Amino acid sequence: MLFRSTALWIKSDTGVTTDVGTNTVEQWNDLSGNGNTLSALVPNSSYEPKLATNVLNGKPVIRFAGTNYTCMSAVSSTSLAITGDMAIFAVVNFAIPPGNTNGEIVSKNGTGTGANKPAPYDYYYVTGSPSQVRFYRGDGTSFGQVNSTGVPSIGVPHLLDVMMQGTTATHRLDGITNGSGTISATIGDAGQPLYIGVRGDGANRLTGDISELIILGSALSTNDLASLENYLVTKNALPIGSQSYPVITLQPVASTSVDANATLTVVAAATGNPAVAYQWYDTNKVAVTGQTNATLVISNIAVSDSYYLNVTNLFRSVNSTVVAVR
Repeated sequence: MLFRSTALWIKSDTGVTTDVGTNTVEQWNDLSGNGNTLSALVPNSSYEPKLATNVLNGKPVIRFAGTNYTCMSAVSSTSLAITGDMAIFAVVNFAIPPGNTNGEIVSKNGTGTGANKPAPYDYYYVTGSPSQVRFYRGDGTSFGQVNSTGVPSIGVPHLLDVMMQGTTATHRLDGITNGSGTISATIGDAGQPLYIGVRGDGANRLTGDISELIILGSALSTNDLASLENYLVTKNALPIGSQSYPVITLQPVASTSVDANATLTVVAAATGNPAVAYQWYDTNKVAVTGQTNATLVISNIAVSDSYYLNVTNLFRSVNSTVVAVR
């Protein structure tokens, strides 16, 4: 979706150029009309992220590896040098816990000793005490930040957005407000490139996938905010609001013993919204007839085998660990 104040709009299914013979990304076109095309930091190198096909709702993603410092960058421009109200929307799958390095989404920082400071913005996820999504504004010297109250789960895509209007910045996660606060620091642009997947000083990086990123040079109305979030979750088949991915909250025991002709009972549990569907399988991936509840119950069991539970809802399918029956 294109708003008048759109500064950058990139999506993984449009405008991506890969190197000949590989899926490494050489160029990622800006769809905003501002010409803020992203380029590989070092063409034909390990610094390039990869285009992974048919990953999210049948569409590709751009895959970043923090250990390789993979990133894309755009030269500084008037449209990217946002020093007033702004908003960032990102569809991101953090592949591993970010730690202090692996959660960077987008940054535009200062120079020299200010390369780790926003000038004018920096947006990333970090784990620690506590884990937070952090949004920074500043001028490369002074800065302020507002942190989220919750964090996205690892290994599945989420919609993250943050909006600043006046001095108030508000985080959102999957369409729900996720913390807000005030940033009163001076905001200025240092003329440095914009980076996706790495901070300007290289200390923060991303390990995971980006499907779409939109940066706006304004705040949005309530209606426009809802419209843009709805576009992103619908296109990418993401949960929103009270919806959630299925999660196995109680794994089956690793092994259990049962006498021949006795009843096997294995307990597991899962949650999700919409409600999850259950199906137990044996290790040959054959569905066990009639076993469509969280608890596996097999009467008059005759042979040793191993089983696992598959849990599915609208957004995902996930398997439990395996229980070995002896």
